[in-house]
Amino acid sequence: MKPTPTAQRLLLASFFLVPTLGWSQSFLQQTFEVNGNSNPNGTRTQLVYSNVGGQTYTGTFAAATTAQNTNAAPITAPVYSEGVTAFGAVNNQGNGLVTSTLTFDPVTFTATSGNYLTFRLVSYQTNGNGGIDNTATNNGVTVSIAYNGSQSYIPTLRVVGLNGGSVFGYSGTGTATTGAPINTTTPSLTTVTSPTDLTGNGQTVALTGTAGLSNVSLRFGAAITSIQVQITLNSIGKTALFIDDVRIGSDGPLPVELTSFEAARQTGVVLLKWATASEKNNDRFEVQRSADGQQFVTISTVQGSGTTTTGNSYTSKDAEPLSDVSYYRLQQVDQDGTVSYSPVRVINAVVAAAYPSPTYDLLNLPASAVGSSYRVFNALGQTLLEGKVSATGAVNVQRLVPGSYFLEVGTGKNQVSQRFIRQ
Repeated sequence: MKPTPTAQRLLLASFFLVPTLGWSQSFLQQTFEVNGNSNPNGTRTQLVYSNVGGQTYTGTFAAATTAQNTNAAPITAPVYSEGVTAFGAVNNQGNGLVTSTLTFDPVTFTATSGNYLTFRLVSYQTNGNGGIDNTATNNGVTVSIAYNGSQSYIPTLRVVGLNGGSVFGYSGTGTATTGAPINTTTPSLTTVTSPTDLTGNGQTVALTGTAGLSNVSLRFGAAITSIQVQITLNSIGKTALFIDDVRIGSDGPLPVELTSFEAARQTGVVLLKWATASEKNNDRFEVQRSADGQQFVTISTVQGSGTTTTGNSYTSKDAEPLSDVSYYRLQQVDQDGTVSYSPVRVINAVVAAAYPSPTYDLLNLPASAVGSSYRVFNALGQTLLEGKVSATGAVNVQRLVPGSYFLEVGTGKNQVSQRFIRQ
């Protein structure tokens, strides 16, 4: 399990690329769901935040407003872009200001290109003539960033609406952006104005347009090595602002380059092998397995090589593999807890395919069945023989009296079975 030379780094992207493999997109994310504001078990996947003002809201816009707001619109639209929850600043008054500031933990970029901040934004009205507008300097949504370890937050992007208000939902396809990637620690403030996608007032009014700036995207150049982000929501009179799916990450190459990742069923085990060409701040690899390709659990851990420009190769074994189809991936963990994922490798199910039938003494199974549990039973379901498939891949049935039986290989939902004849 010790690394020995060979290699390339985890670039988060679940595609099968040759000769350099990709890793699934590398980012930290905050979706404001329940229990989604912490990073347990020494890894870092959540973009943790603190807030002054505002709160999380769940469900439709109707659930986030009071019964008195009969003109709230769009009343049945969701406040979230994914999951069921978003963060918002809701102003149910005809005037005044409701402000919320979210401060996210600092993020250090490991790549020198492709670094970004994105989030989703909607502007609703809690009564007639609401929505984000341009009537005051403290109106709208402002993104301020402390660059490269600084403690000073620089207002970088501001999203406002039209005079009279702009209302738009997640169906809006517009993007609020600074344009060119930010490549200085003292950028000028960029202000963008969103169109409105709402026509008319009233509880049943729907969003008919799709031009609203519901996507916010900032890109960063090589001069920006770390950021700490503040997002301020200013809801002036009869306006509700919600944000969701905040991401900071990179779609550029990351410091651990993966050149190969293989999984193969062997005698009673699944052998996993992978190689890297170089590594930077690589703490460890966690080998993960899934029965459905969706929910993965860690089954072993292999120490990484820290920072090295020398290639390394690694191996790990799943000593208790599933009999059914199984899926394997690597979770690479940096020294700061940031994680990346390799492409997924699929191991086919153990197929009984016992032969010969009829047989006098031995039933032969393929090598993939070695080490799997087996059971021989009769038509009444009575167990007559059971055990583990030996290294020879054969099950001895000589002690059975002549007749018809069933061989079952595997356990639980991974069982496969077939009928055979003992002559």
